[in-house]
Amino acid sequence: MGDSLTPTEIQVLYEISLGIKPASDMKTTARTALSKYLQKLNCSAAAVFETRSEHKGPAEYDLVTTVPDQSVFERIAGDAQSLLPSHPNSTPDTFPIVSEGREVNRYVMELPEFGVIMLCKRGLSINNAVLRSISELNSKLATACNRVRVQKQYETQYQELFENAPVMFAFTRAGDGELLIEDCNHQFVETLGYERETVIGNPISMLYADNREDPVDYQIYERALNGDLETTECVIETQDGRKITTILTATPRRDRRGKVIGTHTLFINVTELKRRNQQLTVLNRILRHNLRNDLTVIKGVLDLVAEDADERVSPHVENAKRRTENLESIADGARNVREILKQEDHSDQDITSILESLVARAERSYPEATIQLSIQPASIYAIEAVKYGFWELIENACMHAGEEPTVQVTVQKNNNTVVVEVADDGPGLPEQEVQPVVDGKETQLKHSSGLGLWLAKWVIELSGGDLMFDTDDGAAVRAQFYHS
Repeated sequence: MGDSLTPTEIQVLYEISLGIKPASDMKTTARTALSKYLQKLNCSAAAVFETRSEHKGPAEYDLVTTVPDQSVFERIAGDAQSLLPSHPNSTPDTFPIVSEGREVNRYVMELPEFGVIMLCKRGLSINNAVLRSISELNSKLATACNRVRVQKQYETQYQELFENAPVMFAFTRAGDGELLIEDCNHQFVETLGYERETVIGNPISMLYADNREDPVDYQIYERALNGDLETTECVIETQDGRKITTILTATPRRDRRGKVIGTHTLFINVTELKRRNQQLTVLNRILRHNLRNDLTVIKGVLDLVAEDADERVSPHVENAKRRTENLESIADGARNVREILKQEDHSDQDITSILESLVARAERSYPEATIQLSIQPASIYAIEAVKYGFWELIENACMHAGEEPTVQVTVQKNNNTVVVEVADDGPGLPEQEVQPVVDGKETQLKHSSGLGLWLAKWVIELSGGDLMFDTDDGAAVRAQFYHS
């Protein structure tokens, strides 16, 4: 047996190499390669075994595939498993394992990081030069099998994510002027009340409350088929006739060659969100008009009563007037908060100029307060309304820190953060005011008395920041941002 390859053997190995590449699944990948091994090396049978990666103790193997079929392979190879290495950490020096018999020679070779390959050859044995060179082909086959295995793992994870996602997913395929539903997830059929078999193969337009009479719904798919990402609001109908408002996002779905064949369609159910927004709009109108109008009438009546009230009644009238003005202030505050929170556009905000302006305003409004400003020039990427949050913190300190409070407003710029702190020498913020804001919710037992801290929290968080409280010594409120 020669120790170097002949030109013919080099050609044989090259042609085997051409048959080794990832296919749609591991069995097909291995079977296609084995067919080349058998054809070019004149072997009678071959098999690929995968090592059980999580098995402890002696190495064990799972059969991936054989050529020819398993029953024929077993007749030729005999007890193939007995020839496989039992040590879980077999080294390259272990291979090849050669068993030469009177009728058939068996060769077990390593598929690195995957398993082993067995070749069975009748007649002349495979020479040493070819056996050494086959190791490179075996490495290529192992890489192809591992690639398919990893791809299948990702596909399984993706399928689980697709199936269990809390939003409605559907895959469509273009056909006959329609987009046909090819697959959908559990949330899709659960929300709409259909059996999966009922919707598969049907036009996605069957879901629309207006069917395809609304051109906007169909055009979004046309643009997605042209390669664009599209989003719109869409009303779809359940099997029992209920209307669901969704945000529809359609992206192009491509085949392996990159050709657009349909869409990935995502429906986010915003029905409850729309309902809540409608409720808030109605409540805001009541606060803005009905409540304010009624409070104006009550204040007028109280003014008339106050003119003739004696010393016994007058304190109660004045208390009622204060309560009425407080309610009026809350109604105005709620309206202002709603308008402020409509601002969602982000841009660079100059912290220096904002705080200098707000401190000047506070000094005019609260002359009894001593306000100290210590800032480092900085800017943040935030909504314009962030200034209202800073004002609430500064005004809160001026109003509630005592008769002649000292308020310190500082800005510290670190490597990647900007921290705005408003501190005072007062008694500190009451826990019942701070805790609901920290927890992000109010209850009947724990609730703040106004909207100021809530507004500060909302606009700061909308700007990508965090609001923190320190009430151990006086009151200090910090807003932390990533600086631009």
